[in-house]
Amino acid sequence: MLGFTLGLPLGIMYLTVKAYQVVTDKYVTKNRIIIVLGIIGVALLAAQVVPPRTWDLYQHYDEINRIREWGTSYAWKRSRYANYYGATALFYVTSLTPWNETLPFITILTELFIYEKVISYYKNQIGAQNEGIAFFLFLVLSNIVMAISGIRNVLAVVLVNYAIWNFECVSKKNWATDIAIIILAVTIHPASGFLIAIYAISFVPSHIVGVVISIFILPVLTRFLNNFSESKNAILSSSSGLFSLYTKEQAGLDLRVKIASVILIVFSIVVVLLLVRYEKKADRYLYFICLYSIGTLGMITQGLIYSRMLYGLDVLYSVLMVKYCEDSQDIRVRKGVYWYKWYCLVYCVGMISFQGYELARAILIK
Repeated sequence: MLGFTLGLPLGIMYLTVKAYQVVTDKYVTKNRIIIVLGIIGVALLAAQVVPPRTWDLYQHYDEINRIREWGTSYAWKRSRYANYYGATALFYVTSLTPWNETLPFITILTELFIYEKVISYYKNQIGAQNEGIAFFLFLVLSNIVMAISGIRNVLAVVLVNYAIWNFECVSKKNWATDIAIIILAVTIHPASGFLIAIYAISFVPSHIVGVVISIFILPVLTRFLNNFSESKNAILSSSSGLFSLYTKEQAGLDLRVKIASVILIVFSIVVVLLLVRYEKKADRYLYFICLYSIGTLGMITQGLIYSRMLYGLDVLYSVLMVKYCEDSQDIRVRKGVYWYKWYCLVYCVGMISFQGYELARAILIK
């Protein structure tokens, strides 16, 4: 109850500051303490959620209880996620505390701090409105409900996204750290491998060939992995079973949500093409954004995998908004960006309403 009492006003403050930026195109404050307190507030709220039995978080809490009871040997050798060392480490650290709620608190805190670190890199060139829109895009594309209920998938994707962004947009000198982060992410959840596969394709010299590969590589890769369910390699076998489940499960997204997300992706691709054609803003990261967007559309018939791939767009579209859509000179690009921003706002309002209802219902159970 204390977490809810502290988290609610701080979380509301954080979200209100971002909403004010969108409406007025002005910063309320750039004080980092306010931002930090706001992030802590949202993380505290996440920790108040009582997971239904259908949520992965419910199973994670059971696993943490077993680790707490049966100790280190069980955690690393016999637990449900023993093959995923990053996830096991996260659950083990949580088991050292008396509160299972430490798990969603840590993950949401990490994801929001990563977002703020990425955005703060552009603080001298970014408008308040674009930053606000970027924040809400990050929030709804990460899917705050899944970020709490799924935990592993969203965290792993955010980590890979951060490592790629840091390497391409900040400095290539820290490549060893970026690789370490990517390895950690894969050991938390194998679905982060989709981002890695698309990023590898961005190195193909021919952009046309890269686009074609991005359309077909993920369906082929998924079918390939499905063949390893009987593999003696524990990691490969468990990953195969997971992808097989995602492919067969069709109840991933509401049809209206799926249509809205497709429009967002297509709109984003169009904006990228406008930027490349008329602003000459062609670099590998922008190309990567385009390829991952196309790859995501290519998985639209693949059950839950499409909805899981949407999480990978969170950092990508946030950077698209604050780095590439800021201060466009060409009138055609400005018009495209203008309508893109409006659609992003409509999309965010709709998704926040949908996700907020689900989240509030879970919180109020407690």
